[in-house]
Amino acid sequence: MSAPTSNVRCARHALMILSSLSVSLACAPACAGVIDGTLDPVVRVCFVGNAVTAKPLDVKFVWDHLKVYENYGHIKFVLFNHGQCPAPKRSADGKFDVHEGDLRIGIAGTLDLDGKTPISGTAIAGKGCAEKPGEGSWWSNVPGNRNKPQFRSCRLTTFVKGGLPLNLIMHELGHAMGLIHEHERRDVPLSDPMVARCYKEVPYFGKGLSPGGEFLFVTPYDRYSVMHYPAPPGSTCQLGAEKDKHGLSYFDKLTIRILYPQSSRIAQFIGATVAAVGERVVLRNEWAFAGALVENVVKNPAWTVTRGNRKVVQQKTPDFGFVFNEDGLYSIDYAFTDAKGRSFANTSEIRILPPEALLRLRAATTGSNMILF
Repeated sequence: MSAPTSNVRCARHALMILSSLSVSLACAPACAGVIDGTLDPVVRVCFVGNAVTAKPLDVKFVWDHLKVYENYGHIKFVLFNHGQCPAPKRSADGKFDVHEGDLRIGIAGTLDLDGKTPISGTAIAGKGCAEKPGEGSWWSNVPGNRNKPQFRSCRLTTFVKGGLPLNLIMHELGHAMGLIHEHERRDVPLSDPMVARCYKEVPYFGKGLSPGGEFLFVTPYDRYSVMHYPAPPGSTCQLGAEKDKHGLSYFDKLTIRILYPQSSRIAQFIGATVAAVGERVVLRNEWAFAGALVENVVKNPAWTVTRGNRKVVQQKTPDFGFVFNEDGLYSIDYAFTDAKGRSFANTSEIRILPPEALLRLRAATTGSNMILF
């Protein structure tokens, strides 16, 4: 299948000329740790045509798996118009259809509102839609250009069916969340023997995406991500199986958490805030501690420590490290912006004790269930 026209990014699954595969392979021009756009915190969802009445079990299957993403990011999916996508309106200039809904999900084996037009992967109706008809398989658009007229005019944003293997349905819905293909990123670790084998044997493995521009690499390469393709027949590559049932990987979940943060936007860190005089206090950005590529997701970090009206130290690194030579209570402000320009901030305290006082405190809490550090 050819790439979509214009700048509308489309993460699709296209049938390859490998007839022995029962599940099609994706071929988007665009990974768990790599993203292209995000949705708003509240996502309006509808199902195209008569899916709600004709395929209620398929609708429930897709809806239940979509809601899994709410467990890992600050995002909420809501059905509107009783779950049925309304007919489009026409733009003021008459050039585009305008469809409501952020996710407009087509279900295989259903009909559009006219009761005649089949909803299939080969039909992306809508006046002005920049997409070319796709292959008859499973796909989903990424949200990078979702509000542009040539994207909003497309009847579908996602085409799936009930009963897909767990990794495959989470893969397609992952595209809808902004995730793109893990196997295409160029930073795959060739020191890993299996990765090196896949790189050698699979034409699309490790030869596509570079960080920067529209693509954000959130985590290191993740061999367990649902955003892989399966290896083609005849390959000894054992990475990426859409028929698997393990679901979202650790890095898949971390990526969603970073892309869809809490609305309070707290700059979280990990480390002990009670220490002895002369002991180095080390505080780590929580995303970095969890394994994210901190240089990509944390921008303009700043730590400022004060005591009273006196500035003690300021550091402009994602992590903080400093030796305090005086006991007392210090205030610490931590702030940064993420790759999307959202601001995060946190004000906390650091307590510095004489060494013997800290030893007594630690001895007093040994064996208890209390966690101070």
